Amino acid sequence: MATRLRVSGSVDRSALLAVANTRHGHEARRPFPAPITCADGSERDRLLDPEGAKAFLAACGLAVPDAPLDDAHVEALRQVRAAVRALASGDADAYRDGLAALSTGATFRLRGRELRPEAPGWDGVIAALLIPLTELYAQRERLKRCENPACGWVFVDETRGRNQVWCADQGCGPRLRVREFRRRRRIGITAA
Repeated sequence: MATRLRVSGSVDRSALLAVANTRHGHEARRPFPAPITCADGSERDRLLDPEGAKAFLAACGLAVPDAPLDDAHVEALRQVRAAVRALASGDADAYRDGLAALSTGATFRLRGRELRPEAPGWDGVIAALLIPLTELYAQRERLKRCENPACGWVFVDETRGRNQVWCADQGCGPRLRVREFRRRRRIGITAA
């Protein structure tokens, strides 16, 4: 029987996706509205303001350290985000490059069957994100970006047929179906 390795002091896939979703469209506002719009006006960026980034990540379920979030850690979180989004877009090379850059200097300690990042604080959080980031590659066919152009939330499609196109977290499916229904009704198209 194989011994299972437990990862301790780390984060799970949902926390990794929270980091990936720090950049999103204006309709993806959960867990709370975003006041900051990216330079091109199309997306919101939760990693522009360190305190806002901490609040967003905490609201998404990531255990954030009490230590201040400095520029180097914000940049590392942006690299995590870019790696996940590259994988969701099918760019495995950019994903691997990002993972390699993030892995430089990250150290872990094996205690019995537990793997733990050695670094404390934000360095430890970022190192802990590397584990689900590495595991995500095996699920790359299920990793998607919401097809609502005003959302862009990254999610893992857990459906049997792998046919989910809208994220469930933001309620895009029902929202877009209602819009389509109203549009069809407005122009006089009825269902057959």
